[in-house]
Amino acid sequence: MQKSTLTVDRFEIPSMVFGNGDRLLVCVNGMQQTMASWRSVVRHFAVRGAYRVALFDFPAQGRARCLHGAECVSVDEQVQVLRAAVDALSGDAPVALIGGSWGAVVAAAFAARHPRS
Repeated sequence: MQKSTLTVDRFEIPSMVFGNGDRLLVCVNGMQQTMASWRSVVRHFAVRGAYRVALFDFPAQGRARCLHGAECVSVDEQVQVLRAAVDALSGDAPVALIGGSWGAVVAAAFAARHPRS
């Protein structure tokens, strides 16, 4: 497991990557969920070696922090956080996104704005 912290504009975002696979699966939390909600996905994909599994907390969730400004987080800011996580954690690996609940909406917005990622 690799832990890191990303600074994205006005947010501090904790992240973790599990496994050693060639491909990266980025898990996108739903509203009021944290990285912990993806434990079964980590066990299934990272342990079997097919994927590295990346987890992070959005602002106002889990251990993420707002460094300044309002605690309110827009969809555009959530997409920006996801973009930063993908960029920082993927290296040259192909990326697959999986979103739970609201995270699926954010993942779809990301895919629409960044179709080649």
